[in-house]
Amino acid sequence: MVALATLGWAIDEFGIATPYSDPIAHTRTQDEAVYVNCAIRMAKDGDWLTPKLMGRLFLFKPPLLIWLSALSIRIFGLSLFAVRLPALVLGAAGVAAAFAWAARARSLTAGVLAAGVLLCSPFWQTFSRLCYTDVPASSFAVLALVMVVFDPQLNSLRTRVGFGCLGAASVLTKSVAGARPFATLFLYSIAMPAERRTKLLRLAQVLFVAVMVSAPWHVYQALVHPLWFWAGYVQVQSVGMGLRSE
Repeated sequence: MVALATLGWAIDEFGIATPYSDPIAHTRTQDEAVYVNCAIRMAKDGDWLTPKLMGRLFLFKPPLLIWLSALSIRIFGLSLFAVRLPALVLGAAGVAAAFAWAARARSLTAGVLAAGVLLCSPFWQTFSRLCYTDVPASSFAVLALVMVVFDPQLNSLRTRVGFGCLGAASVLTKSVAGARPFATLFLYSIAMPAERRTKLLRLAQVLFVAVMVSAPWHVYQALVHPLWFWAGYVQVQSVGMGLRSE
């Protein structure tokens, strides 16, 4: 609640795409205009499967953030607060996850310090107040990894299903970059001593859940809009932008 109140302070003070994502280079958050336009169109025309930007298919990014913002518009009406509410809630959830992680691993004081450091981050504050994919994807990832802190060997089915769903949510928010919690989980499993290592079957179950959650939208777009999906999602976003050095 503290994180929610802090991050939500003056959330509607700045217009769409007007804050700086990089105040040093004076780079504005122009991508927010894209996500907001898609969310408004989705909330109005009811086509929840295929985001559209100014009437054209927008398949550069997965749609989870757009889905959440469009749903918020449907519930609360069109406003800056409504379109930015999902990122705000997930920003607060990320702070809470940092607290839970450090408190579990070390102490209550460590949890407060970890949460405080993240909450005081200018980056986290800025992007938690915008309709942007960065904070939601990061929060989904850290929420998934926190489950491993409480259940390191994934003994509970709830942990395996939860990690798979949260990891899939990260992928559905940030595409290939959203797969980082899975890479972290497998590296963690390899680094553990043999007697404490997570069983391969449990890791496979996590991946199975993640694929079942994240694959349907990708398969649908690949079948229904193959040229748009290949050009935007694969060639431009994943390969063209994802592999750039700068």
